Amino acid sequence: MYSSSMTRFLFAFYRQNLKPSLKENSNIMFAKLDHFPRSKLDIAKKKYEKLYTDNLSYFIDEYLTALPRENYKNLVIHIGYFTQIRVWSFDINPYKDTQWIFLGIYSEHYPKKKFIKAKVQNFIKILSDKKRFELIELLSKKPYYVNELAAELALTSPTICYHLNYMLDLNLVSLERENNKTYYSLNKAMVKELLTNASAILLNEHV
Repeated sequence: MYSSSMTRFLFAFYRQNLKPSLKENSNIMFAKLDHFPRSKLDIAKKKYEKLYTDNLSYFIDEYLTALPRENYKNLVIHIGYFTQIRVWSFDINPYKDTQWIFLGIYSEHYPKKKFIKAKVQNFIKILSDKKRFELIELLSKKPYYVNELAAELALTSPTICYHLNYMLDLNLVSLERENNKTYYSLNKAMVKELLTNASAILLNEHV
């Protein structure tokens, strides 16, 4: 799993470099970044196009079920070269009628169940640390900024930031700037999702 700094870099990179070439009135298309080696991207693009055509229900279940449910006129599935990213969704101005998703070139090596299991394992690691557990409890009550959390938990600010970076990697916390301070709040929906997935995996139920 990528660090939060790498995640921010990748997000900025794709926001800057993704440029649509939609056909008029198109509903779905596959695309790729042209300045990466063509052979591998072309092969991956054709492979996912074939999977989409031959087994639509599997493609939707494996790659599209977690996407936002807003009504978009177009869907662009962008095949990219960062190998361990599965599905990422974007809104790119000025194409607000278009939902962009990024699909890693080797995503089939990271099937949904394996990906979910890895996230659950990292979540359990977070919960097994007493201070991180207390951090989640605090953030469930209200947003905090780093110095407040440090005071509450009797830790240094750098240590709090270290713990928060782990939580950012799993999308457990969100942040918002206010009055020159960055406030962190708990993503309760993600906590519930990870707890549900943990239960399903441990009880051998469908994820």
